[in-house]
Amino acid sequence: MFHGVTVPLSSFQIYGEVKTSDGGNRTWLDWSHSYSRAFPRFGQGRYSFNGTFLQFEDFDVEQRSRVKCVSAAEGVPISTQWDKAGYFYSTQISQFGLSHWSKAARLRTIGEEGLDEKSRKRLGGNARLVLEDGDRTEADWKGDVTRVTSLGCVHFDGASAVSLALDFALPFSSSSKETGVSPQYRVLSWSLQYKQDAVVSVTLKSRDLSYVLRYVPEDLHVDRDGNVISYGYGSGRSEGEWVHFARDLLQDLQKGVSKKGMHAFKRGGPVVLAELRLEGFGCVANVSLAEQEHLRMFFSAADWLVRSQDSSGGWPVTGVVFNAGRSKYPGAEEVPRGWHSAMASGHALSVLARAYSASMQRRYLERAFAALELFSTSSAEGGFQATFMDK
Repeated sequence: MFHGVTVPLSSFQIYGEVKTSDGGNRTWLDWSHSYSRAFPRFGQGRYSFNGTFLQFEDFDVEQRSRVKCVSAAEGVPISTQWDKAGYFYSTQISQFGLSHWSKAARLRTIGEEGLDEKSRKRLGGNARLVLEDGDRTEADWKGDVTRVTSLGCVHFDGASAVSLALDFALPFSSSSKETGVSPQYRVLSWSLQYKQDAVVSVTLKSRDLSYVLRYVPEDLHVDRDGNVISYGYGSGRSEGEWVHFARDLLQDLQKGVSKKGMHAFKRGGPVVLAELRLEGFGCVANVSLAEQEHLRMFFSAADWLVRSQDSSGGWPVTGVVFNAGRSKYPGAEEVPRGWHSAMASGHALSVLARAYSASMQRRYLERAFAALELFSTSSAEGGFQATFMDK
């Protein structure tokens, strides 16, 4: 008698693989017709508005193929989902924030002692190294610098470039995993007081190749010229204005180099942070290396949401037409630029609630209350409320 289940495979678009048991005595087809994933830890506790967000600790939003890069001007992802030139898409920005919040929350839960190699790779550790704070920790800069202790910074001018030689292996190549390098620094942070034409450059080297990441006062997302990859932190900066950076160096490199170039770079042995270089006029402060900056990146997303909310309480997508040419949904109309997304606003509420919980700054709470307005506004008026069977 047959006790199995017959499934008409011709009715489904399936995918899967043939698996074999550890003993090799059983083989089966592990198949699915959904890309859904099960996360057992969801059953380990109740959802909390200031806890991890769903399975987002497993997400690396900035590594998605539809993310052009993380903006040096705003510290949030630039999306290419519907426009290859890149634009700010609030759904993706909120997911970026929730991913980093969830990693930080998970890291607090398991603690440093609970970090095995897999957890450290996914979450990052807590290690941090201060390179220069303008006061107690002084770096060995080459060139003409002046420490301004009242501001806790190092001043540089345009007469000549200033450089700092470094030698830190980054957790990128297989060799760094094999040697168990710990701590595994990958995020370089600094604060820049802009004066004029201030450029910060970072040199990464392997055995045979080197790349330079340049952070420039220009209006560009990311650009490559040979082995130089440039990220713009915005033109029109005011003299004396402070700009804060927390850059995942390997992520910045990956978004500026082709896959073929990255493979060649990795084959060259351990990737080393070799130099930090300052050009133009300005001051730098709080220069540090860390394994992760999850909370700082989370607040970059939260602050972008505060700055970018419109008068209706939403975050309009102004750069693209939704369903352009009816290509995605042939039976539906195009939605002109400036459309709002219920999913985007829901994600944004989750970010703002956590930002308020962590900081107690009312601006996050006020923006969250303002975001509720569209949920009680009809879709005909640009909101999210819809009717079904006249109800």
